[in-house]
Amino acid sequence: MDVYFSTYQIKPLKSLNRLTDSTIKTGIYLKAENRNYEMADYFPHTVLGDQKIDSFLESFPDKSHPYHLSLVRQIRTPKTPLPNIKFLNHQLWHEGSEVNSPVIKYKIKHKDDQIPKDILNSNCRMRLDANGLFTENEIYKYLAQLEIEQILRIDYIEDPSWDTPWSEIPIPSARDFIDGFPFKTLIYKPNRNFLDVLPTSTVFSGYMGSSLGSLHVYRELVSRGDLTQYHGLLTPHLYENEPQLFKGNYTEGFLPDKKAVSLYLEEINDLSWSRLCSI
Repeated sequence: MDVYFSTYQIKPLKSLNRLTDSTIKTGIYLKAENRNYEMADYFPHTVLGDQKIDSFLESFPDKSHPYHLSLVRQIRTPKTPLPNIKFLNHQLWHEGSEVNSPVIKYKIKHKDDQIPKDILNSNCRMRLDANGLFTENEIYKYLAQLEIEQILRIDYIEDPSWDTPWSEIPIPSARDFIDGFPFKTLIYKPNRNFLDVLPTSTVFSGYMGSSLGSLHVYRELVSRGDLTQYHGLLTPHLYENEPQLFKGNYTEGFLPDKKAVSLYLEEINDLSWSRLCSI
């Protein structure tokens, strides 16, 4: 099977997390020559260990690399109709937001960053994302600013520290990029690292690249995930001219907008493509 690639660029409206900036980002679409197979998306977060674009193109497919293997799996997947199954998505907090969801994800920007009062004064559950920001003692200090009732509303803190183990962290932990243990919840990005077996508490997540990635995660979620759980597929208001491929709301759930999806996939197929390799 011959594989082709096309480069794309997206402009963040703000930094994606505390480790990155808002400069233009580059990713790679991948597809088989035969249009009856799914396309894939490589979007590197180099500060978190992903390969740069040039290195990726030179080495793909590296059979020892989990990200490469996940992409190969997608490219070899025959196309099927997009399901029409509703899912729940947490709200990714942005400055100036209003609480519109029973579950809010808040990315902690620095060690003295305070959770916004609008979140704390609501009844929503909270998911904190630290990207390895804290030491164990610093987490205690950070939580000391909160009331007990507010602490009890925290579902988990994601990647709390680069220091492991996480056994003494006083709130539940979630594992994403950092191989910390023990953890309550796995943040699962199937387009980056496909797993055959998943833990009971798994939150499906996009990879904050092109919108193509959210379609891949959606297919995996509705076939393997817990649809009573809130997930992290949708991260709206991150990029300029971002296509909206799902419709719905945070309380009742979301469904794919199949007309918008069809137009989006046609636009990608009509891009300029170059042969990369055979798999």
